[in-house]
Amino acid sequence: MIEITSFYWPPGLFLLLTGFALTLINGRLRQALMLLAPLVTLWWIWQIPDGANAGVNFLAYELSPVDGSPLRRLFGASLALMTLFSALFVLNQATRAELLGAFGCAAAAINACFAGDLVSLFVFWQLLLVFSTLLIWSGDCENSRAAGLRYALMHLMAGLALKIGIEGLKTQTGDISVTALPLDNVYSALLLAGILIHAAAAPLSAWLADAYPRATPGSTVFLSLYGTKTAVLMLI
Repeated sequence: MIEITSFYWPPGLFLLLTGFALTLINGRLRQALMLLAPLVTLWWIWQIPDGANAGVNFLAYELSPVDGSPLRRLFGASLALMTLFSALFVLNQATRAELLGAFGCAAAAINACFAGDLVSLFVFWQLLLVFSTLLIWSGDCENSRAAGLRYALMHLMAGLALKIGIEGLKTQTGDISVTALPLDNVYSALLLAGILIHAAAAPLSAWLADAYPRATPGSTVFLSLYGTKTAVLMLI
């Protein structure tokens, strides 16, 4: 059962659609869309006012996939601008798989910045995992495939920690909103552990040096932008 009480479109949606569109077109049209999509997303981000809160009731969850605040807009706008500059860098060299992975990562990360509840955050981060793995595999060699699998397994572990923490907090408090959590129970500690893995914080940072060099130079540019930056926002 889905009930929508208020709604704002997630600001990364246009980037996600662009990623799929870029696999179907070539030439100057593809280049123009690569540069236009981040600008449209940047405009979209600034249309989300302070205090905006999308409300969706899904099964037993009260979800808020979009939550507006100055800090969220700052991170989201920064990611959109970095996507624009990175698109310029790979304008003439990226493959279809790289572009799908890159714009999918950008969409998932920007949406994660605006997630107002932990379930929406979990979903966006898992999408980021999928597209990031695609970017690593774009290196198209045996090392990149193995590194992509190790990357995926590490982040699946982080996702498992996040999911257990989310369900535990929901059972314990009934609240899954993204807010400051005291580290006075195991569920909050599991959330922190999952976020620290995404942030590549020591001693949980070996996956970064293992995975990023296995991708192409263009893919590495995109990989370096999103996952760790959204994790920093969650730590804040």
